[in-house]
Amino acid sequence: MKVAIIQGSPRPHAVSTAMAARLAATLARQGDTAGLFELRRLEYRGCVACMACKNGQETCVLRDGLTPVLAAIAQSDAVVMAAGVYWADLPSGLKALVDRCYGFYRPRFWEQTVQSRFATRKPLGFLLPQG
Repeated sequence: MKVAIIQGSPRPHAVSTAMAARLAATLARQGDTAGLFELRRLEYRGCVACMACKNGQETCVLRDGLTPVLAAIAQSDAVVMAAGVYWADLPSGLKALVDRCYGFYRPRFWEQTVQSRFATRKPLGFLLPQG
């Protein structure tokens, strides 16, 4: 199984960072493939609403630090996002990634029975420690 693990905390020594690393190590011991991405180390921006992903392109056209992360999500069997809870929501860096995942939906997805561009459904898990 291929799992994309996205660590979204802006803090280098966050509890979610340790949780994500432990999950990656556990999956590796089981023989699974885990790609671990630390968003705080990447330079990227959120969705710019250019709509290219709905008008002729099948992926996000922005090329930045999220390009390999989005590719790993597309190629994975499951996705895990790890981050603490900030003001009752995801940290802004992880929210920017979630917004960029808009490209994974088909054009006019709200009218479609199958809304995603993925061939099969992808489990999504969260590691959300909070105090």
